[in-house]
Amino acid sequence: MKRSSLTILICPLDWGLGHATRCIPIIKNLKKAGHNVIIGSYGQSAELLKRQFPDLKHVHIPFKEVKYSNSLGMFTTIAFQFPKIASGFLKENLLIKKIVKQLNPDVLISDSRFGVYHKQIHSILIIHQLILKCPTWIKWLEPLTATSIKKRLKNFDQIWIPDISGEKCLAGDLSQQKLSHPNVRFIGPLSRFSKLEPINKEKKILALISGPEPYRTNLEIKLRKQLENLKTPYTLLLGQPQNTNNPETTPYGTIYPHMASEKIGRLLNDASIVISRAGYSTIMDLYAVGKSALLIPTPGQTEQEYLASHLNKGGHFLMVPEEKLDLKIQIPQIKSLTPPSPTTPNKEIHKLLITNN
Repeated sequence: MKRSSLTILICPLDWGLGHATRCIPIIKNLKKAGHNVIIGSYGQSAELLKRQFPDLKHVHIPFKEVKYSNSLGMFTTIAFQFPKIASGFLKENLLIKKIVKQLNPDVLISDSRFGVYHKQIHSILIIHQLILKCPTWIKWLEPLTATSIKKRLKNFDQIWIPDISGEKCLAGDLSQQKLSHPNVRFIGPLSRFSKLEPINKEKKILALISGPEPYRTNLEIKLRKQLENLKTPYTLLLGQPQNTNNPETTPYGTIYPHMASEKIGRLLNDASIVISRAGYSTIMDLYAVGKSALLIPTPGQTEQEYLASHLNKGGHFLMVPEEKLDLKIQIPQIKSLTPPSPTTPNKEIHKLLITNN
């Protein structure tokens, strides 16, 4: 672990794009420090990271696909698939053992993938959700979910929590659980963006859509109609890195399937109004550029519902359930919010690798 150059395999989960995007600053940090980085990913995350890092080696490391439903809430849908997910961790770990023999990495970094570890390889887990928020009718299950997660942490040599410890934390109860693990580090919020001086002075709305189907498409349909009815310039980013179609132009807006990180960062800094899901990686991005936003949790996604509610109390963000989305009412409310102070990125994450355990 004391060698100046290490071979590092980093593997983000593909439940939405957030796990991949928050790995971008880590990958850049490790590359800058002279390490050999290999990316293990799948799905849309793989598409995004291949575009971001075409010079790096990419390996396909899939995870059991989770299917979602419009008729059931997201929490219920996932709950029915818990046995399949748990068996997926075992299969994932068997695959990792094979890949380790092929690639011989010095370090494994997993973003929320509990099967990406190896007993003979220094294994690091990036995670902000140390407790699974449950619906009110089964709230009593939350301590049990925290216990289950803590047991899985024992497979890793280090735990990296992308948040700040204490009252200034972004993730609230999700990241502030007591852990007995001997090597836990709060590494600060992770974002591929930073605060920039606005260039385009035109007052524009930026709407960011992300997450699994069919929830992503459901929100897209609603936002397309409501944004156009506002008769105000807007940009709508669909969060589809696999979609290579050209941008679509409407009377008032421009709709992009996907966009390079640098361009998204510029749009975020220039936007006068931001609308987005309440995923934790998106929230870290908003803090990085110091922007308030209208947060629309994915229906039935208890983590996003908690995060949006938690942040709604601070005066920087406005939460609205998707079924109550009415931009003509909520846009004036967003304008009255106080933007959060931009967060300072951790530029020395690589130094955490120089640790004896």
